Amino acid sequence: MEIRDTVLLEQQVRETWRVEPQVCEFLVRSFAQALHGSRRGDMCVPFPTAFGKGERRDFQAAEACLEKLPFNESGLEKEPPLNEGQVRLLHWLLHSHKINAKRLKAITVSHLRERCPRLMEEIQRGGRNLRPDMVLETRNDEAVDERVESSLFPAFHGTHPESIHSIVRVGLLNMSNTHMQRTGTAFGEGIYLAKELSTAFSFTRSPAQSKWNAKHGGLRCVFVCTVSNADSPQTQPGVPGNYVVVKECNKVAIRYILVYQERIPSSRKIDVCALLVLFYLASMLFPLLLEHVRWQGYTN
Repeated sequence: MEIRDTVLLEQQVRETWRVEPQVCEFLVRSFAQALHGSRRGDMCVPFPTAFGKGERRDFQAAEACLEKLPFNESGLEKEPPLNEGQVRLLHWLLHSHKINAKRLKAITVSHLRERCPRLMEEIQRGGRNLRPDMVLETRNDEAVDERVESSLFPAFHGTHPESIHSIVRVGLLNMSNTHMQRTGTAFGEGIYLAKELSTAFSFTRSPAQSKWNAKHGGLRCVFVCTVSNADSPQTQPGVPGNYVVVKECNKVAIRYILVYQERIPSSRKIDVCALLVLFYLASMLFPLLLEHVRWQGYTN
């Protein structure tokens, strides 16, 4: 790649990051979780073509680009400049595939309340633990007809942190009875969704421990989907009322992504238990020390 091309791509990356910083950070961090997971060979799909294809994917090179990526809580830093590998990686993450930085939009809670009051009620019902740190809305070119929209009902899908990258890129797929299956098929084959947010959230997990997650923190996600009434749980024998099992992938559309930030443990955080132990030991030793001082005074 020529230097001129690299500079142009970097300009595009920085402009996209400036417009949608939360979306860009989400796409980078979700890929990082797949890359540092125990099943990265399966979860890093799709994979940036600049780092190889198939069995020749260079995971170590992608890791090296991510580790030295100059971004923090305030965004992508201007200095130092990005190297060619980082530019190609970020451009692929932010601009490739159907769902990219231009197809996602970070929205406010008030906007969500206006667009989807039922979803907001479900979030509030779950209390503080289910209140997301960020909400992303998928952008569709085709406007959904009101009659079609009224025939849809919301459903939730909680997933492992390693799977977020792949789901965002290619959507929810029916992986039952394949090596990609993580949970069982107690209610038959298909994509498993829940009617309650709390149920879906229970299927999320903390990301694997890595230097990246220790530095930037991990992400948990619940995908808010719409499913046609043809797959309503009332018409599915053997499926509990709280679940929805959909065999056809094209009947599930992701509308929102609820993002939950895994907090970075601070080394400066006060350990209350340790303080209590120290206070207890001090209260035990102080009378002995005082008695020792008194005894020394008597003997002198």
